[in-house]
Amino acid sequence: MTFSMTTAPRALRSLCGMTILALVAAACSVHVNRARATPAPADLEAADRAFAADVAREGTAAWLRWFDPNGAQLVPGAIVRGDSARRALMSGLLDDPHLKLVWEPDTAVVAASGDIGYTIGHSQVRQTNADGSVTIRSTGRYLTVWRRQPDGSWKVELDTGNTDPKPKP
Repeated sequence: MTFSMTTAPRALRSLCGMTILALVAAACSVHVNRARATPAPADLEAADRAFAADVAREGTAAWLRWFDPNGAQLVPGAIVRGDSARRALMSGLLDDPHLKLVWEPDTAVVAASGDIGYTIGHSQVRQTNADGSVTIRSTGRYLTVWRRQPDGSWKVELDTGNTDPKPKP
């Protein structure tokens, strides 16, 4: 005897249909729960490292892409908002082939809600000289506040940094 959905009793067809529906719903909820699970600080640290790597490769274009459209940069005497203002602020540094801003996070913290976090780290501006040697022009510290996006990625909400004092001779 062969079994088909057309010859099966109505109760069995309903049970099979509900089982399939339950399996699909369970699979979807697992996917949704993974996307909404509270990320570990290591996830945010990885995002900061990816931000730095993208900027090293692509300059200002990458810098702008990592910012939330409403994100801000705090600089002495100003709050910089919007892509055109951020471009004007950063392009001289990020698009100069002889200069490179590099940074690395030391600390990453994610709120229990999982939707916001921050990284703190150290930075350098490196200059490549005509002879190929590299000079460290400045060192500093930074703080970046991040907001988790609906797709699970992170965007910069606020970035600020300072330059270490010059050593006394």
